[in-house]
Amino acid sequence: MTLAPSNCANFAEYFRSLDWSATPLGPLRQWPQSLRTTAEIMLSSPQPAFVGWGDALTLIYNEAYLPMLGGRHPRALGRAFAGVWSELWPELQPIIAETLAGKAQYFVDHPVDLAGCGPPTTRWFAFSYTPLRDETERIAGFYCAAAETTEAVLARQRRRDSETCQAFLLNLTDAIAAGSNPVAIQLGAARLLARRLKVSRVGYAEDCGDGVHFRVIRDAVNRVASIAGVYRYAAFGPRILKEFAAGRTVVWPDIAADALLTDAEKAAHRRLQTAASVNVPLLVDGRLGSVLFAHHARPKDWTPCDIAMIEATAHRLSGSLANVRLEAALLRSQARLRDAAEAAGLTYTEIDFVRNEIASAGNYAQVLGFPPVDGASGNGFDWRMSQFANRIAPEDRPKWQQALQRMRTTGHSGPVEHRVVGDDGAERWIESVGKIERDELGRFSRAFLTHLDVTAQVAGRRDLDRARRQAEEILASIGDAFYALDADWRFVYCNARAEQILGKSRSDVLGRNFFDMFPMVRGATVHARYQSVMTEGQPVQFESVSPILKRWIAFSVYPTGGGGISVYFRDISHEKALQQELVAAKSEAEEANQAKSKFLAAASHDLRQPAQSLVLLLSVIERQVKALPKAVETARKMKQALDGLNGLLTSILDISKLEAGVVEPSLDSVDLSALLDRLKAEYAAKARSGGLDLRIRPTPLCMRSDARLLERMVRNLIENALRYTPEGGVLVGARRRGDKVRLDVIDTGIGVPPSKYDEIFREFHQLHNPGRDLQKGLGLGLAIVARTARLLGATVEVSSREGRGSRFSLLAPAAACVAPAAVATAPLEDRGGTLLIVEDNSIVRESLGAMTGHWGYQVALAASGEAAIERAARENWSFDAIVTDFALGEGADGVSAAREIARQAGRAIPTLVLTGETSAAQIAGISASGFQIAHKPIDADDLRRKLALMRSEAGTPQQEPLDRTGIVPESGQQSGSER
Repeated sequence: MTLAPSNCANFAEYFRSLDWSATPLGPLRQWPQSLRTTAEIMLSSPQPAFVGWGDALTLIYNEAYLPMLGGRHPRALGRAFAGVWSELWPELQPIIAETLAGKAQYFVDHPVDLAGCGPPTTRWFAFSYTPLRDETERIAGFYCAAAETTEAVLARQRRRDSETCQAFLLNLTDAIAAGSNPVAIQLGAARLLARRLKVSRVGYAEDCGDGVHFRVIRDAVNRVASIAGVYRYAAFGPRILKEFAAGRTVVWPDIAADALLTDAEKAAHRRLQTAASVNVPLLVDGRLGSVLFAHHARPKDWTPCDIAMIEATAHRLSGSLANVRLEAALLRSQARLRDAAEAAGLTYTEIDFVRNEIASAGNYAQVLGFPPVDGASGNGFDWRMSQFANRIAPEDRPKWQQALQRMRTTGHSGPVEHRVVGDDGAERWIESVGKIERDELGRFSRAFLTHLDVTAQVAGRRDLDRARRQAEEILASIGDAFYALDADWRFVYCNARAEQILGKSRSDVLGRNFFDMFPMVRGATVHARYQSVMTEGQPVQFESVSPILKRWIAFSVYPTGGGGISVYFRDISHEKALQQELVAAKSEAEEANQAKSKFLAAASHDLRQPAQSLVLLLSVIERQVKALPKAVETARKMKQALDGLNGLLTSILDISKLEAGVVEPSLDSVDLSALLDRLKAEYAAKARSGGLDLRIRPTPLCMRSDARLLERMVRNLIENALRYTPEGGVLVGARRRGDKVRLDVIDTGIGVPPSKYDEIFREFHQLHNPGRDLQKGLGLGLAIVARTARLLGATVEVSSREGRGSRFSLLAPAAACVAPAAVATAPLEDRGGTLLIVEDNSIVRESLGAMTGHWGYQVALAASGEAAIERAARENWSFDAIVTDFALGEGADGVSAAREIARQAGRAIPTLVLTGETSAAQIAGISASGFQIAHKPIDADDLRRKLALMRSEAGTPQQEPLDRTGIVPESGQQSGSER
């Protein structure tokens, strides 16, 4: 039952002033003497007490009973007991009945819930029921007195909890001791605590060091999933991190009902299958280090014993883990010290005089060359030292004996160097240091001696002594000339080489002023450099034409004590001549590189002619063998081979275009999202066929660049990534970097060593294609990316780890995104008309004629520029379009012939120039003509589209009409290969 306390000021006065006539007891003065006496005793009692009197068991009570009545007071006074405690009457009626039958009763530690202004609190009482007799000795009621036993109950409960906790902690100590490493200790403690509390999960989380994340390595679970992993504190609300930082335990009996948690924070707990939890933070030097947590899948009222047990476990576990880690660190430190001692050639001997034992380091024999005298022995300290002295070189034994005497008298020997002879006969220099400790009676208790191998240092000192003795000989004989000047510019030293170069003897210059000997130096560059070293005290190295020798001299000038300088100098005229030869050789190499480019261009042109024939003939073959599956497959493989050859020629062409400078970028805002979506659709199938995952990360960014050239660069990077990624995948995305945008192509491929970063951007250079397999590319893709990036003012970045993958990035200015304008496109169709084909290669000429005739054109063929002009004249200059090769043998080229035909016709004639040229000059010349240009080998479908497009645009002249003099009007001049 829940009761609320009353606030009466003087309850006894209130009791006596009450109108009792309205109650079954009647007026107070009419009460039986036995009842009045009982009431007075009850009112004066400090203990809670009440009386039930009469047939109705009318209730009266004292002030101490009011907290138990709560809101029932004052209405309870004078009412039937059964009505006041109706909810408890079934439990109390048998007790009261026995009391009214004359049996006194006593109950101990009965719980009662008391409610004040706050939540209900449980308290415990002892109740005694005593029968009351009236003047006739008849039992007329009962008297009940209560005594609070809360403190005793709680004390017993605390004692039981303490005993339970102590038993648990003993088991915990055993579980921790059984762990061999931090993870095993954490898991053992978590399992023990989870079983004791009967909860779903117990685990140990450690702060990741950034104050933002925590890591759960292992946890003990019961019918829930493990939550091992890394999490953010913020996911569980800012309050928890604030409490943790203050070192306060966070207790949630019912997370779903906690009004201070947001829905998102509650959801984070639900994902962990946690409805209730206790979280104990552990601070290290005032900062959060770790948290021990107990989770339950259902709401749980955590008892004080539960919380105390979790907190005790947390602190014991934290201390044990710290000890284990300290022990591990100590072992590592000892191992490092041992390694350092062994590396330094340091060993030791420890003598325990009390136990009469001697122990030496494990590397004793390694350092000294002979084994120690270890273990227990009846022989004393002097005998052991004499055994060591026998190993010392005879001439060094006196100073060893003196060091031992100092150690006996002062406790310290000081360092002493001596030689020992090992079992291998080798002589070693050893530096020994000894220390002796005495007990309170002045007797030796412990001695400690260290032995350091200083053979190398002794040899070094000897070498240094020899070096010092040889210093002046070296200065006199060094290859460089050398002289020294004091602060007053007087010669203080001059070696033989300086005498030879300067043409002055040492006796001529020593003690003389530098400018008196060489007045031509005053005010020269050499003078200024010497002066700067004197005043600033910093050495300088420089090269200059000597005003003394009139030749190139290399100077190294150093400050000396007292404000002077030391000057080393040598004649470098020969080296300078070699440098000039090197410059000439470099120029020659650059000319050779240009010759290489010309050779590649010529080779590309010669290869494009037969390649064009093969492309056109293969197109005819494909139509002819459609009904023959095997022939179709053969044609497909032929087309793959031609595509590889075409790729090589196209890449050479791209390099040539970039070298020619005919590529004119058109900078605008490029929508990267549209670009990447298009490339994803194109390359997704290729990636899947190679078992790779191609991912394009959506981006709202735009970049200021040339859309066409940017797309070519990104294509090259994606193709390169797919080609050199055997497994895993490729990720393409963009992110803002200040006022720029960085577009990344990241792969999990074979990677590039940092030493090869520059090489991969060279033409025809590949790191992993020694067999020059065309399926692995041509070695031109990255070269094109680098040159195009320079043209666009962009930056190419590379970051790679060999065997792990690479990131190739393009960095260019960001741009505001602009919605693309809608462009209406009409489907292209063959327009027909008269077509003049000019080609000196008969196979290509006939193939072009047959193919375009099949598309509905009326075709005329010519084998040279002159023949084309003659044929056009016979046809009265009436052709609707011209397709011409550029190079037509000895006579006029295709551009000249087309220009002449257009001039004679007095109108612009749509003209397509086919060329196999890749040289920069030739491409620039063709582009300047204003004609359409296509590079051999051109695919049949591409040729068909270009012809259809030229014919559809025939109403808009490609260039201004040519007059009969052959002069192009200035307003009609165009440039660039793209229109």
